[in-house]
Amino acid sequence: MLACGGDPVEPDPSEEALTTEEARALYLGIQELLNLEADPPHFTVIESVGDTMITAHCNGGGTVVATLSAGEIQQGDTTRLSIRAKMTHDGCQLPEVNGHAYVVSGEPDISITTTLIAVASEQVFAMDVEGFANGAVRWSLGERMGECRVNMVLLLDGINGMEPITSMNGTMCGHELKVPIEIITEGT
Repeated sequence: MLACGGDPVEPDPSEEALTTEEARALYLGIQELLNLEADPPHFTVIESVGDTMITAHCNGGGTVVATLSAGEIQQGDTTRLSIRAKMTHDGCQLPEVNGHAYVVSGEPDISITTTLIAVASEQVFAMDVEGFANGAVRWSLGERMGECRVNMVLLLDGINGMEPITSMNGTMCGHELKVPIEIITEGT
């Protein structure tokens, strides 16, 4: 009965797993960092290479490098708008979400792709979305730290007038999540 012997080993508190709500706050913090309409902005650009790569100071400390690509394809009455972003965080403090202000670093990094597909003619209006977020980040929150793998897919939950109602669904830090996502279609 005492085959293992000794005292049980306590887990290292610095590697405690995140709860579902903490994982949601981490995803929303990463998403909020990209909010270009935030006032004041969550980052300050320190270097830019055209429209494809931006290096920025995160307001709470650290940096983020975002490699961006955008495209629009028009075929008949169908328009496809795509945005791809790969983010490499280096000690970047994310904006606070639900009382949690994470510091994240890459290796690996997180890639996010969003594609809006709209079909508009005199007889028909239809909309769909495609997208994903995948990769991983190293995180710290107070004295705790760990790695969080991200594998989420963008789904269209419905349409409100001309605006899509969407959510990211999948696994974040080992938890199944559904996180609402706002897609701005103004001017499309």
